[in-house]
Amino acid sequence: MHRTFRAIRLDRFAATFREAASIVEIPLEEPGPGEVRVRNSFCGVNGIFDTQIARNAVDYVTVKVPSLTGVEALGVVESCGPGVEGLRPADAV
Repeated sequence: MHRTFRAIRLDRFAATFREAASIVEIPLEEPGPGEVRVRNSFCGVNGIFDTQIARNAVDYVTVKVPSLTGVEALGVVESCGPGVEGLRPADAV
């Protein structure tokens, strides 16, 4: 299993998403209490909305930087932390 994962991180607010974000390598950790680790198979990218977020131009969303981006994804549960009910490894989510 990989010991890290790659993610898109919003590092600053800027005129474009490309200027504001970077691809980063993050250590993979075991899920804590109530958490689930998911291996994403598909992730949505919403160019218009993400650009507005990168510009800090969405008044109903508060984003603190740095922040990982993305909210739409499909994947498979890899592991569950203590206290997780209703999900188990290999479940589609």
